[in-house]
Amino acid sequence: MWTLIYVSISLFSVFESIKNIWRSKEKSKIMIGEKMSIYKSKLNEVKIKNMLQEKYEIAVNKIEKIEKGTANIYKILGEDGQKYILKEFDESRKEESIVKEIQIINFLKCRKINVPQYIKTKSNEFYKKYENEIIILQKFIDGYTIENNTGDHDKVIESATILGRIIKELQKYKKLDDENIIEKWFSKESLENKIIQMEDFKKSIKKDNKYKEVFLKDLEDKIEISKKLKEQFDFSIISKMSIMNSHGDYSVQQLIYNNEKETSVIDFESAKRLPIMWEIIRSYTYIDKDVKNGEMNIDTFIEYVKEVSKYVKLNEFDLKYCAYIYLIQIIGSLYGYKQYNENYEQIELLNFAIFRTNLCRYLYEHLEEIGTRLDKEVTEYMKQEKLDVLNERGEFTGRIETREECHRKGLWHRCVYAFVIDKNSNILLQKRSANKKLWPNLWDVTVGGHVDVGEFGRQALIRECKEELGIDICDEDIKYLVGSCSKTTKGKITNNQFNECYLITKDIDISKIKLQEEEVAEIKFFTKDEVLERINNNYDGLTDKTGPWNFLLKILEQK
Repeated sequence: MWTLIYVSISLFSVFESIKNIWRSKEKSKIMIGEKMSIYKSKLNEVKIKNMLQEKYEIAVNKIEKIEKGTANIYKILGEDGQKYILKEFDESRKEESIVKEIQIINFLKCRKINVPQYIKTKSNEFYKKYENEIIILQKFIDGYTIENNTGDHDKVIESATILGRIIKELQKYKKLDDENIIEKWFSKESLENKIIQMEDFKKSIKKDNKYKEVFLKDLEDKIEISKKLKEQFDFSIISKMSIMNSHGDYSVQQLIYNNEKETSVIDFESAKRLPIMWEIIRSYTYIDKDVKNGEMNIDTFIEYVKEVSKYVKLNEFDLKYCAYIYLIQIIGSLYGYKQYNENYEQIELLNFAIFRTNLCRYLYEHLEEIGTRLDKEVTEYMKQEKLDVLNERGEFTGRIETREECHRKGLWHRCVYAFVIDKNSNILLQKRSANKKLWPNLWDVTVGGHVDVGEFGRQALIRECKEELGIDICDEDIKYLVGSCSKTTKGKITNNQFNECYLITKDIDISKIKLQEEEVAEIKFFTKDEVLERINNNYDGLTDKTGPWNFLLKILEQK
């Protein structure tokens, strides 16, 4: 791999001086991710109060202007103590884009994603027109935000969880398109255009720009990387990567934290279909504190992708080439350089531009390492059994965890089990294999197991019968008996589960059964009396008495 040699002592000193200026500057016009509105509001305090009273029947106590965002934003305190956010979009903002965001947010809210809540007008509308501008009102989200690259490990993983859930749910949303993003951002032609733009910008750098040498060095490196990428990368690979509905601008800047509630996500106006690994790697580079200088922590990034993969199926091209596709998009960006070249007060934007150029250098130097490790480690992780996490009331939380994590953390999840009984009331039991962590070498229900993500109980039972015993059953063979919950702790394993118990009435020739040896050591038909004797003798040779044996007793009493 070709390696760029960047930081000379002099340039490093320049970069450090930039950072020092940034830290000491108290009154900046623009902060990264917090752009001040650039147009004059048509609203004033009197107009806002009158409009909210007339259109929403909300009496206003206090109005506060918030100086950030791409709209004019006001925090509203009602006389009843309720808090709201009012957004005023200028005439250039297309109505259809507002409608799209409203529909997406309402869609996700119904799927338990924490997003803003829109307040309807008296006439049941989600937005109002005011002097050709669009006005929306949302419930205020209490919480706080954090700056780019300040997230600790917990916040990094939480960000991945939220992103994974959003992507998973948005696959059910059918109204998004790709907005020609692949051609605009990820094509060979777009990369060629970026090279031209960077060459042109070199000529426009002002003579009094005291960081002119930094600009030139950064641009030259980016141009050289771009040219090599253009020759090295097979752009047809992009068509083999997963294109999915997603947020479109997901980053730490769109997260509102509240220590007492789940983190909320805002700003879905950029939602579209896109190469999903671009969204994943991009969002990681903006939250992890270890990426502050543009150098990724590959170990943490792999954890990030693993977390997303619980919710999103990724293919080998996604994993092998995610660093490529991100690099192709950001390599030609002049954002920050242009702004500073026009206004020397915008040192924050320059700092951000330098950060992204350093990131480009790092990505290029580690393309193969990132792709190889992701392909190996995430692929293996995706093979692990994944379970839906429930709360203590048995309700779906939207979270997904591996089976091992559920047992380690004591997370509630779903299980199914069944007894097979033949026409003579003999009960088919299985002996658990010697390598099972729970109850090895003990007789257990005929078949049982965890309910995988997205499965119904009956589906899981049919699958488990095939996997463990090699037998085919159909829905007509199954009778639902009862549901229960159980808590079991053995060593480091805490098994908190909601159970569905079934009865399978079927004559089975056990000589033809092919066992799943890692799960089942033996199967055998027991008579009613034999089972009762074991139960009465302190569950002799049987699994824990907290299991389904009481349900079996009731079945046997009826026979």
